[in-house]
Amino acid sequence: MKRMLCFVLSTVLTLTSMAGCSQKPADSNSKPTASSAQAAVSNGESAKSTGVTITLAHNMNGAASDAVTAVCKQFTKETGINVEVQAPGGSYEETLKTRMAANSLPDVFTTHGWSVRRYDEYLKPLNDQPFISRIKSSIKSQITDKSGNIVTLPVDIQQNGIVYNKDVIKKSGVDVNSIKTWEDFTAAMKKVKAAGFTPLEVGGKDNWTIGVIIDFMAPGYYTSNDKNNYRSQLSAGNFDWNKWSTLCNTFYDWGKKGYVNKDALTCDYITSAKMLGSGKVAFEFGSSAMSDAIAAYPNAKIAIMPIPTCNASDPVFMMGGENLAFGVWKDTTHEKEAMQLMNFLARKDICGKLATSTVCPTGLSDATSDLGSMKETYDKLSNTRVLSYFDREYLPNGMWDDMSVTGAKILTGSSSAISESIQQMQQSYKEKLSQN
Repeated sequence: MKRMLCFVLSTVLTLTSMAGCSQKPADSNSKPTASSAQAAVSNGESAKSTGVTITLAHNMNGAASDAVTAVCKQFTKETGINVEVQAPGGSYEETLKTRMAANSLPDVFTTHGWSVRRYDEYLKPLNDQPFISRIKSSIKSQITDKSGNIVTLPVDIQQNGIVYNKDVIKKSGVDVNSIKTWEDFTAAMKKVKAAGFTPLEVGGKDNWTIGVIIDFMAPGYYTSNDKNNYRSQLSAGNFDWNKWSTLCNTFYDWGKKGYVNKDALTCDYITSAKMLGSGKVAFEFGSSAMSDAIAAYPNAKIAIMPIPTCNASDPVFMMGGENLAFGVWKDTTHEKEAMQLMNFLARKDICGKLATSTVCPTGLSDATSDLGSMKETYDKLSNTRVLSYFDREYLPNGMWDDMSVTGAKILTGSSSAISESIQQMQQSYKEKLSQN
């Protein structure tokens, strides 16, 4: 999924899986020894350069992006292997799609929730790597392909929801525990606006942030209710897209009623996260905003709440899956060095450092992240049900961009925005479904 963005509690998924033998085992020469993955440089001196440079591309933003760069520099210092870090930001997915078409990918790249559904054929199986036995069982099924190959290293696990500023919520007289439906959420935003704060901050200049909102809203309208849902129609490819209007109307009304920041389409993601931490904003969608809000305002009281539904009898939920996760390109010419980097990233201290930067629980059983003030929130939501991301489960690859673009169109307030958005979603759905 798109960046999203991390944030969000340790997955309480009870899914289990068995990782079978790799169809394409790595060369014996590519297996790093324990010492090579943990080679500490004595006296603070850097290891002699090997003359090899490998590329690593990632989709992280803010504090998490800085952490990835820092650990790559540490890897170079310890091993002498240079790492060229590529961080295209909001254009990450498009960049990788172009490079997939040309079969010219980075040696190591983040899979952001699509390790199996999108990148599987481009990734080396990792079953024979030392860290495999340490991957938490709750995430294994989501990163294991049909052949039983684990294809990515999940540094952290994301349970995603709506982030909020505790101080703003309190001053607005809102009880987040009472928010069960989107109607409840809308009523809460009305209170926030009346108290003089911005109810919902959107960094729409980076339009993936709008895609996050649409992706979070969709399950409550179409798939999360066990009795009244459209899961079979979406899976079969015969969903009536006219029904998409209910979601669009809700989002349109938020904009019309002034519940969304006025600069929603020109404000970038980092600015929106800082606004959340500043105490001027109540809500923001997506866990990644937590870490960046806290990075900008260390004393900010930031927490996360579950995602509402449309029916009070339908339980609230979180969205979860792999977040900061790394895979190795199947055609890399530096397999030995790439696998050495992978095992470095899987080191307890490095994994913990990276997961701390995303404010997420680690994906490895023996590594821990410092969740700080967020630990209480994680513990509180530990029994909340976790659903897979809507687009990953029900939409063909590539429709994230459609959600982002149509959502932005709705925020313009144009009278034709909803009908045009429905038409675009329907057309793209049919086209991409036939291509996949």
